[in-house]
Amino acid sequence: MGLSMLGVSAGEVMTVVQMAMLGELPFTALRDGIFAHPTVSEALNMLFAAVGEPEN
Repeated sequence: MGLSMLGVSAGEVMTVVQMAMLGELPFTALRDGIFAHPTVSEALNMLFAAVGEPEN
C-alpha cells in the first residue's frame, strides 16, 4: 500500500501514514488513533506570528 497526497498539510499527514506503514500497522490504528494537536509546525507558525516582523 502507498499514499499520495496534495494539499497544504499533506506533509504532516504523510508522516503519520509513513510511520504506520513502517510499523506495519493496519489502517484501524490510524482510524482509532488520537494524535497531538497542534503539531510542531503549527506551533512554530503561531510562535512566528506572535513575534512579528523585526524593526529596521
